[in-house]
Amino acid sequence: VNEYLRIVSTEKDKASDICMSLIDVCQSLYEDKPGDDTTVLTLKMCEKKTVNLVIGPPADPENDNRIMSEVINSKGKTVICGGTTANIAARYLGKEMTIDVSTMTDEIPPIGLIPGIDLVVEGVVTISNAVKLIKAYNSPVYSEEARKKIKEKNGAAMLADMIINECSNLNIWMGQAVNPAHQDAQFLRNFNYKESQAKELKDIVEKMGKEVKFSYT
Repeated sequence: VNEYLRIVSTEKDKASDICMSLIDVCQSLYEDKPGDDTTVLTLKMCEKKTVNLVIGPPADPENDNRIMSEVINSKGKTVICGGTTANIAARYLGKEMTIDVSTMTDEIPPIGLIPGIDLVVEGVVTISNAVKLIKAYNSPVYSEEARKKIKEKNGAAMLADMIINECSNLNIWMGQAVNPAHQDAQFLRNFNYKESQAKELKDIVEKMGKEVKFSYT
């Protein structure tokens, strides 16, 4: 057991994955017919890892640079969600944003690339899919497929993987900007859905035992 754990601990980062790997080995040794109970408890110690997630621009455009400065100068990784927000970040940094079309799928828009920003993704579609991936990963029923999904090369998988494996503390800045040209019922429904997805993300991340700070801008 000691030798196996020394090997698997270098291959897997999550305590839950190490736990399930050992359980699977025990199951195999029993030839899928357990003759006794097997209980595994894993504990992981790690340094604080912060992810700063910005979803949408501030309600007041005058606050664009202030919020972006606060986010980018915070410790940890920076994730920008939404095209308008990405443009604000690029302008603040004085950089150009490019699009990585290789990350586009039938369901998920491609990611953006801005020097100085760790991850740039589309808004509501990507967040919604990331929430689904995290839920599947955290299902009480262990799923190897769910673990493979978060390693795929698309914005939702990258966001989910970062939150699961590279985050102990999540700071969410929820922008409340409303485009005057789009104040119709459909736009408001989309905005409310984006906010509800952000709150659902907050809830499931907290259930994972991580600390979450949610603030409106």
